[in-house]
Amino acid sequence: MRLDDTEADVMDMFPAMQKGMARADALGSWLKQFYVAVKKLLFASIVLLALPMDVVLHHRFGVRALTAPVIAMLVAVVYGMGRLFARSYEDGLVIYVTVGFTCIALTHAVLAHIRQRRGIPWHSRSAGMPYAFWSGLPGGKSPITVMRFHEPIAVILAGIVLSPFTGLGPLVSLMGYALFARRWMEWHELRGDILDQLDAQLEAEIMQDFVKGERGSWDTAGYVVPPVEMFKNLTPAASAEDALKSVEGMLDTPEVEIVSKPSEQQREVT
Repeated sequence: MRLDDTEADVMDMFPAMQKGMARADALGSWLKQFYVAVKKLLFASIVLLALPMDVVLHHRFGVRALTAPVIAMLVAVVYGMGRLFARSYEDGLVIYVTVGFTCIALTHAVLAHIRQRRGIPWHSRSAGMPYAFWSGLPGGKSPITVMRFHEPIAVILAGIVLSPFTGLGPLVSLMGYALFARRWMEWHELRGDILDQLDAQLEAEIMQDFVKGERGSWDTAGYVVPPVEMFKNLTPAASAEDALKSVEGMLDTPEVEIVSKPSEQQREVT
């Protein structure tokens, strides 16, 4: 069969369209990878900047929260950022502060390994828990509230108070902002994980009730579902041809002719 000019032009467009779609997919994949890399880098920077305040404000860390590489990065952050913010005559103060943070971190790490050897169950990646004195403040009954609001605000205010006396004051405030950003990111990630689990459970219940006829199309808790006929007709034993015909009927589209692949005997006859 010979194609006319219009059909030939349309057929010639397919390779160009496929190349364009492939390039768009590659660009989208690259942008997604770039976004993930930037997000991870930003989160890692915030975690490192907030780590010194976590070491001071928390106790009962997990064994994998304060490993040797993490403590080494803690020393580098405190000393490097301290030298950057400190005044010209505060070099000794930066060294003392760095040694102090290092000793506190090593103490937490040793205590974490002692708890592990004693068989005390504790999350190995725990970033520590707030101290009990926060419970006397409004909202202090919940550790997550203390970590999200009380601790960052206290660190920021401490930095403001220390600013007139030392160049490390603005650094303390900056660590407080990093602490607030870290808690915000962790909270939204945790909240998203919990909502995903709840949504999956709700979707399963809705689909089960919907197929049984116990729910109407408008009573699905905001979850839009296909017509119930699809689930009645598309049984696991249905063939591909029956499935396609049922979908065509539901969508009210013209029937698509299904041509089966000719067998070897049919080829010989033709």
